[in-house]
Parts: sequence; C-alpha cells; structure tokens
Amino acid sequence: APNHILIEGDNLEALTALSYTHEGKIDVIYIDPPYNTGNKDFIYNDDYVDSEDEFRHSKWLSFMEPRLKLAKNILKEDGIIYISIDDIELSALKLLCDEVFGESNYVSTIVNQSASSVFGTKAAHKDKSYIKVKDYVLVYKNNRDITLQPLYCKSRNYLYDSHEFVLDGGKRYSTVEWFKAKYLDVFKKYNLSISKKTIEQLLTFNDAFRKRIISELADKQFSTSPYSKDDLTNDELDRLVKGQIVYHNGLGLVQEGGSGGLIRFMRSLGDSCQEIDGEYIKSDILGDIWDTSAGYGNINAEGGVKFPSGKKPLLLLEKILVSAKKKDAIILDFFAGSGSMGHAVLDQNFKDGGERQFILCTNNGDKKGGAKIAEEITYKRIKNVIKGYGKVPRIPANLRYYKINHREKKTSIDANRQDIVVYMENVIQVKENAFKQLDVNEDYALYESAEKYVGMVFEPFSLEEIIKNIKEKNTDNKPVKLYVFSYSRDAFEDNYDTDFEIEFVAMPEGLLKTYAHIIEEQKKEDL
Repeated sequence: APNHILIEGDNLEALTALSYTHEGKIDVIYIDPPYNTGNKDFIYNDDYVDSEDEFRHSKWLSFMEPRLKLAKNILKEDGIIYISIDDIELSALKLLCDEVFGESNYVSTIVNQSASSVFGTKAAHKDKSYIKVKDYVLVYKNNRDITLQPLYCKSRNYLYDSHEFVLDGGKRYSTVEWFKAKYLDVFKKYNLSISKKTIEQLLTFNDAFRKRIISELADKQFSTSPYSKDDLTNDELDRLVKGQIVYHNGLGLVQEGGSGGLIRFMRSLGDSCQEIDGEYIKSDILGDIWDTSAGYGNINAEGGVKFPSGKKPLLLLEKILVSAKKKDAIILDFFAGSGSMGHAVLDQNFKDGGERQFILCTNNGDKKGGAKIAEEITYKRIKNVIKGYGKVPRIPANLRYYKINHREKKTSIDANRQDIVVYMENVIQVKENAFKQLDVNEDYALYESAEKYVGMVFEPFSLEEIIKNIKEKNTDNKPVKLYVFSYSRDAFEDNYDTDFEIEFVAMPEGLLKTYAHIIEEQKKEDL
C-alpha cells in the first residue's frame, strides 16, 4: 500500500526539501493558493495584504513565483499541475505560469461552477454586480505531452439525431420502427403512441426501461457523424454508394441519402455510455466547464473537520484525479489546508483500486477558532478518513507525519556531517519511499521498499557488515542503494561479490544543499 506523507512547515522550505527527495518524481500537483481577496486570506512578510495595498498583486506574484519554480523542478517530464484561482489573480497567474512552465505547455482553464443558483448572502449585491458562482482551475503540463482521461456527464438527450438507426441481422431499422416491433406493450401500458418524443419521455422517467434499452441495444443502436472521404479508396467509395457498411480504420462508415449523400461514421450506443455516479447511462464528454455545485452543499461535513472559507469539494478533486489518468500517481498539494486532496486520493483509490500516493504540505498556524492547521485540522481529517468518521466507513491507509525543522549550517563541513546524520534517515526514507525497517544500530540503518533495499551507513567501516546482512535477507536479488556518510567525498565503493546490483551514494554532500530544511518524523499514533 502507498505510504502517504504529511509535512508540517512552511511550504517554500518543504518544496526545497522535496527538490532533493522528489526531483522529477511528482506526477500531479494540485494547489489552492490564497486568492488575494484582501479579506485576510494572504500573508506576505508576516502581514496580511489588504485590498488597499497598492503592491498587493506584485506581492502575490513574488510569493508565488519561487514556489512554482520549485514545483516545476519536482514535476515529472510528463507531469501536470492544476491551480485553483479566481478572477482577482487569474490573469497574473496565467502570465506567471506561461513564464515558468512555458506558454506552449498551457493545457486549459477549467471553469469550476461552484453554485447552480444565487440565494442567501450571495444575493446581497445582486443589484451592483453579477454574482460570482465560479472560480477556475488553471492547467499546465511540464515538458512532455500528456494523456488525459476524458470525463463524462449525463447526456441531456437519450436519443440521437435524425440519423439514428438500429442494425439487427444485417438489416437496418429506424429507431421508431424497432421500438414499434419490440416494445409496443410497454408504451401501451402508459397509453403512449411510439414516436421520438414519447420514446424520450419514457426513457426519462422509467429507469427500468432505460436500463433494459441500454442492455439490449448497446451494440445495435447507432448514431452517425460526418466523416471526410479524403482517405478512402475508390473501392470503399463504390461500396458505400451501394449502401454497404464499410469498415475503415476501425470505424463503420455509411453513406446517407444515396450516391450524393454525406459519408458518416457510426457510433454504437455502448460507445456512448459511461458509468456516472454508479449508473451506466448515455453520456457526453465533459468539456472545460465543470459543475461541482453539488459538492459544495455538504462541504462543511467532508472529512469531519471545519475549515472556514478554505475547503475544495471532493467532487472537484476527484475529477482532477480521474482526468490525470495515472492510478499510481504521486500527487503533491503544498497548500494543503484542511487536507481535501489527501481525502480525495484515499477516496478515489478506494473507488477504483488505485495506488495513488499523496504528499501534503501545510503550516501549523492558527486558523479561525484557534486550531493548529497541520495538527488539529489536516492530520485530524486524514486520520478521520483512515479510521472512519460519523457514518462514513474507514479507508485503511498508511500515513507518515513529518515536520520541517529549520537548522543553520555550522562553519565546519565536518561538524555539519556529524550533526545531520541522525536527521537524514527520514529524508532518505522519503526520497527512496523505503519505510519498512529491517535493522537500525549505531553503525547503519537498513530499510526495504517494494523495489529495493536502502541502507544508510553512518560508519563507513561497517560496509561489509551491512552487505553481509543484506545478502542474508535479499533472496530475490533486489537492487540495493547504500548512502555512505563519510568524512571524505567518496562512498568507499569497492568490488563486492554479490548477485545483486549495489549503487553507492556518497553522503551527505547532496543533502548539504538542503541542510537548513531537515525533515523530522513526528511521533503520531499508527493509523
């Protein structure tokens, strides 16, 4: 099972540490940064930035730029980043992301519809402005092309356009003809004649009949759409004129209205159906307007924690996770807040059997009501989801809680080495995703992941001992990675007679780059 990670601390320092542990490893980043509304949602240099501050936009950009540059560094080449934002900083963020990620890597601006109607306090200024019922999700890929999973919504119309037909035994019927021959008794039951209009009505209000139609006609009922004849052979064109169905590049083609008619490709009812909200139903591809208003109605109860004016609904975040496609993705949210993305990852893994791993970063500052964000809100929410809360069943998972502890460098590099050895175990565990402890003593620590063994050698002269230990355990000849802490720059690499591959890493030279941002595991109860 994935080892999920919660990091408490300033997100800039957390990103600096992650630049070492996860450089080029993150599949998906989602963040919900402060919108800079001027209503105490954005702090810069320890002060809230209000709406009267003439430098509010430049301060916000100065705040976001280094974080986005670090975010790009830890994204995979084919990684993708989603950023929630509203009208206030949308244009500024778009220009900043064009600079950081490249204008050619812009994917989309999703409009997130957060309310379907305007009422209550939202309607207070209806005579002065158009009431806001949406925000946005800005989407950029990193350096390589991405493949997204199309999202679907329930179709507004069950039936197709005027070209619909049913194929049965090689014979073609109009849908109305087919329904008259097969389902006349159902329509008589409701005193309805059979026409396109009454078919639509019956399919709308009779769930059992709709499911029956989908089941019986999934591979028989077709819609058609225009298809260019430019790449068709003369033989294919001749057969189309004769009224035959021609299969070209996997598509069934027909010609409507005789020799002068349009060539159209067929799409079956089954190809047009998707499972949505637990129901297999005719569907349409969802574009860049996502109606997640239903998710906001119960948002205060999600996760069993309160987080005023800060939560994003699971409905939005799970759409992002599905759209990003990878079921084994590593997902980072460095503005984690209440931990909604962590909750969404656990929930979506449970739904589709995925093995996504989340990394959440948030500070432990006070939220309204005096609660500490990381400890009493984020951690509590993830704990609630793992153990179950209210009537919501538990979703078993592994969570590791770390804290960024700022430490200044010492003047002597040897003193630095001595001082950081004890803290580096956690950093290397996170970097290598190796948390199964096998042996820990004064000379070395040995851990195991699904792919390899990871050792940290504190005393270089114990190399032979740890390798002997690994030989006894490593019956599958998994690769081994050994971090060797030494006072020289080498890793005491030598020729060892083993049946498995050993990679040596001289330490702590690499870690000294992030020495001021050491990750320390917090002693939280096992979940």
